[in-house]
Amino acid sequence: MAANAGPLDGLENGLKWLTRHAETAARSWESDLELRSHLDLSMERPGVRLDLIDRGDTYVVLVDVPGYDRDDLEVELHGRRLTISGDRDGEPRASAADERGEFDGTALRRERRLQSFSRQLQVPAPVDTDAAEAAVATGVLMVRLPKLDSSEPTRPIDIE
Repeated sequence: MAANAGPLDGLENGLKWLTRHAETAARSWESDLELRSHLDLSMERPGVRLDLIDRGDTYVVLVDVPGYDRDDLEVELHGRRLTISGDRDGEPRASAADERGEFDGTALRRERRLQSFSRQLQVPAPVDTDAAEAAVATGVLMVRLPKLDSSEPTRPIDIE
């Protein structure tokens, strides 16, 4: 230790290191947030969560939709904008114990009312709208969006 070294001499180096790492983390978080905001076109805070997965030749969108039947859901693709919406009433679904699908009894608590949602998502690259598929199973909606084949030959466009 140097003769004139004080107990706070290393503090300046530590603060520089901390500042450098905090700035790096902030830039990383900012770019991640910017990417997410370019993809999510929904105006309101999402009540229904989704995942967008790139599987090479296909984008897969997974959406948690517990309690929604296939007929409660709508999926539309317009260009690169994917809209997923759901609308259901709050009536109890038939349980295994109630094979007739009827709800008998007095409700002591009713929290499952009319519920609807709508999410819009910008797909990162053009997709083949004719080959898009959607299926719902065990409370998860899966939308498969095959990417357009970019290896198609270039074709000239005549200018009139």
